Formats: sequence, structure tokens, C-alpha cells
Amino acid sequence: FKVLLRKEIIDLDFGYFLMKYAILTLKEKSHGSTMVHVTKPIFNNQKVRFPKRISDQQQLAIRINKKLAMVEQMRQAALRQKESVEALQGALTEQAQVKEVTG
Repeated sequence: FKVLLRKEIIDLDFGYFLMKYAILTLKEKSHGSTMVHVTKPIFNNQKVRFPKRISDQQQLAIRINKKLAMVEQMRQAALRQKESVEALQGALTEQAQVKEVTG
């Protein structure tokens, strides 16, 4: 399907998040494992609520983007921490092997 957002009704950044939400709710109503299907009546009756004022939509999009940026920072920090743990494990394993050979 193709979605055309009217800029005078939906802020494009907000519309992106709105469409992601709508797709998630449609997936919950889908059936099939290999070929996932949504029936036409379910698709046509899909409704989403959103603030009418563009300024409210923009504020929500800004808040969502800030939260996603925080999530990405936490993900990066977790990856760095994981790499540090793996490096420490490797160093300890190597130290134990050297000690065993020389000890």
C-alpha cells in the first residue's frame, strides 16, 4: 500500500511514527506465517487517532526522537560495556593460560 500524507493535516515526522504504529497494530490483526495477510475489511477499518494541531504533532515527534536518541546512546554504551567485558575475559583467560604453562 502507499500512504500519501497531506502536510497541512499531518506533520511528516509525526506521520512517520503514526504509520509505524498503524502498521504494528495491523500486524496484530494479520494471519498467516509465510505470507502474512490482512483482510481488506480490517485494513479499510483501521483507524488511528492523532492530535489535530500540527504544533502538537511536531512536539510529539520531537519528544519521540529525543527518546529514541537516548535509547541509541544507551545501546551504544551497552555495546561498549560488552566489548570491555569480552576483552577482560580474554585477558584473564590468556593470563591463566600463561600462568599454567609457566607455573
